[in-house]
Amino acid sequence: MDLINVTGMQAGYALGMEPSGREYLVVVVKGTFTIPAPGQAPALAKAQLPLVAADTFTGEPGLSALVYEADYPLRKPAPTPSSVRKTNLATSYFQEELHALTLPRG
Repeated sequence: MDLINVTGMQAGYALGMEPSGREYLVVVVKGTFTIPAPGQAPALAKAQLPLVAADTFTGEPGLSALVYEADYPLRKPAPTPSSVRKTNLATSYFQEELHALTLPRG
């Protein structure tokens, strides 16, 4: 199978199978954007971060901190309205309003 990517972002896919025998296809498009100056829109960064095929840890998996999560999860829980909140991010250079997403653990 060929994946034709014309987005300028990283894209890939993974095939898998559930224990029940059901096959699945996960398609991922990952974009890296610049943080804009106040009043400007985000822009696609020239250098795109690569897709991560497996979780990456600082040391031994299960005994160390997670550095990068895999970009190919089969399922992610859908956010609920109560899990989305507004956050103000302020530094000496800029202040932006972000919408942070909090997902349930487990």
